[in-house]
Amino acid sequence: MTAPHKDDFGNPVGQPIDNWSGCEFPPRSDMVGNHVIVSPLDVARDAQQLFEANKTAGDGSRFTYLPTNAFDDFAAYKAWLDGMTANADPILHAIIDKATNRAVGVAAFMRIDAANGVVEVGNINYAPALSKTIGGTEAMYLMMKRAFDE
Repeated sequence: MTAPHKDDFGNPVGQPIDNWSGCEFPPRSDMVGNHVIVSPLDVARDAQQLFEANKTAGDGSRFTYLPTNAFDDFAAYKAWLDGMTANADPILHAIIDKATNRAVGVAAFMRIDAANGVVEVGNINYAPALSKTIGGTEAMYLMMKRAFDE
């Protein structure tokens, strides 16, 4: 076993990568699984379905760790989605249940630093129809596969 590479302070860090030149932003294309399609969010296509799916959650507690509260008003939710999808980062995705062809969740590639090969998956919000399902797990797998392998 080789000794770990250390920084100037003696802290163990990863091995240097020769000829690193950064990477590209994640592509804005569908990720298709057996149970879900993770698709770049299209406000016109997805907003109403997501709003309705989130209304089934009841008390809004699913929004506790998100940058906004639950929405009681569709126009406000749509305006928020319009703002979230207006920039290159985050790249918001709708998670579409293949069995129903309805959007039931959201997740984003965010805080993208292509020069250093960094991307975060966040802004995750699963409606009850997606929570604790194979499709919910598969959505995260598809996003990780894209982040690491594509």
